[in-house]
Amino acid sequence: MLFFHHIHVICFGQVPSEKIAEIKNKLHNALPDSSRFNVYMDLSQGYRFSNIDSSLHYTDTAIELSRAMNDPAAEANALSQKGFIVLETGDLPLSLQYQMAALHLSEKFSDPVITGFTLNRIGNVYTELGDYKRAIDYYRMSINLFASANQQGYVHNELSNIGNVYEMIGILDSAKIYQQRVYDFSLTNTDRYAITYAEMRDRFGRVETRLGNYDAALMHYRAGIGEALKDVDMNNLALIYLQLAKLFKTLQWNDSSFIYAKKTIETANGIFLKRAIYEASALLVDLFQLKREPDSALVYSELSAAVKDSLYGQKKIQELQRILLNEQQRQQQLQKERDQLRERYRLIALLTMSGVFLIIGIILFRNNKQKQKANRVLEQTLSNLKSAQSQLIQSEKMASLGELTAGIAHEIQNPLNFVNNFSEVNTELIDELKTELGTGNTQQAIEIADNIKENEEKINICPQYIGRVILNLLTNAFYAVSEKKKTAADDLPPGQAGYEPTVTIGTKKLNGKIEIKVKDNGNGIPQRVLDKIFQPFFTTKPTGQGTGLGLSLSYDIVKAHGGELKVETKEARPDDPVGRGEGSEFIIQLNG
Repeated sequence: MLFFHHIHVICFGQVPSEKIAEIKNKLHNALPDSSRFNVYMDLSQGYRFSNIDSSLHYTDTAIELSRAMNDPAAEANALSQKGFIVLETGDLPLSLQYQMAALHLSEKFSDPVITGFTLNRIGNVYTELGDYKRAIDYYRMSINLFASANQQGYVHNELSNIGNVYEMIGILDSAKIYQQRVYDFSLTNTDRYAITYAEMRDRFGRVETRLGNYDAALMHYRAGIGEALKDVDMNNLALIYLQLAKLFKTLQWNDSSFIYAKKTIETANGIFLKRAIYEASALLVDLFQLKREPDSALVYSELSAAVKDSLYGQKKIQELQRILLNEQQRQQQLQKERDQLRERYRLIALLTMSGVFLIIGIILFRNNKQKQKANRVLEQTLSNLKSAQSQLIQSEKMASLGELTAGIAHEIQNPLNFVNNFSEVNTELIDELKTELGTGNTQQAIEIADNIKENEEKINICPQYIGRVILNLLTNAFYAVSEKKKTAADDLPPGQAGYEPTVTIGTKKLNGKIEIKVKDNGNGIPQRVLDKIFQPFFTTKPTGQGTGLGLSLSYDIVKAHGGELKVETKEARPDDPVGRGEGSEFIIQLNG
């Protein structure tokens, strides 16, 4: 077992059942609080895969004791453990709430393993939520902390988590590479607490299933059942039963699929593993329908619907949104406090500088025998003070501009993060390619090269950022036609038809490029400002109605995608106040 300071760290693996009685016996002895805390955490882990209620009971006892000890590291450890257990019951909002509380406490101490576990578990929550990019970010932060503590077992557990995410998003070759690394490590590893063996087999089996390697998948699932039974790991046993049920249904071995779906529900019921119950129930609905037993199908359909509502109902979604909003507001408050503290220091520095200059002026004034010379020295001193103040004000302006620029750069960089993830995978594959070429294994080298090519082909634009560009262009177009509508009626000659505001959007593929056009029949853009519209902070809107950043940020986002944003415009003719056919057209060009 691992200790950092005096905190006992809970591991990923299952505590064998024969150890639980031994751990309980320790409670009968007169122990210091820190030792009793470790015993409660061991019991929490011991019951985690077999009895959720007992596991939560001992975790809550550990939390109460940590607070009595006034030990933030112990409290963070226990809170994170409770969030981990709650996640397995399917309560995502509550799990995230406990993990965020543990992460906040970690700001009060420095322990890479406890913080690493908390980051790992936050990554697990985001995996369940389908926010895979953020999940991988947390897993990688956790890897860095575990590596700094020389905990290779936990490092490989995080590699398995990343491989699991790649399997979920369909990057199967990379998923298999990661799971193979963990499997190879498991063959030489002697510490069963380092990684969860049943989970590792389950994940490897799912990758092989999706690749169509059904024999290999069955081998991993069956080995995983043995590992789960050895560790009394009811959680992963239920999940492996579920994967076998799905695989047998794919192979049209419906009787076997039926048996393992029932085993899934029986096992999952004992540990409140709702997600497995939900998926197994839905599977049984299909199986009973194939057997033409509608009554049984209805029973499991109602069970599936009830569990789904408890997992993903509107109340759960609202609670999750509340927690995420609270965390965002907490971060904003922390930033505000940091900004206020920085401003206070700047004011003190300014007042100190002013005082120094004032004292120098007084000393020079009093000690100077010639009044005229003293006046000149004082005037020079005051001039220097004003110059220093002006420089400080200018520095503040540049600092604010720098912060704003950094924020914009961050927004532009985000669409490239997806590309960077693929690049990291391809870098690993290229290293393997060199190794295979060095050994003369041409066939394997060709297969790896094909994998690299497939990964390159999977790099897409970032839809939400291109969507933001289009929304900005549409908003500007609506503003243009609205402004023209206000003035067109007053300038319209008698008997002439009224102005009709029109905004159109169109797309087409031309010469291997994708074109998106947003066109309006507003007043158009004056030639004198046309060259400035993509510059930051430039706007033709009245004060308070525009920041001057919309087109600049849109231009940079399109450029970051390797595309081009341009405009074609024509001002209204002086002899035609209605300006039919005049206006502006913004054109986005992206590689097809």
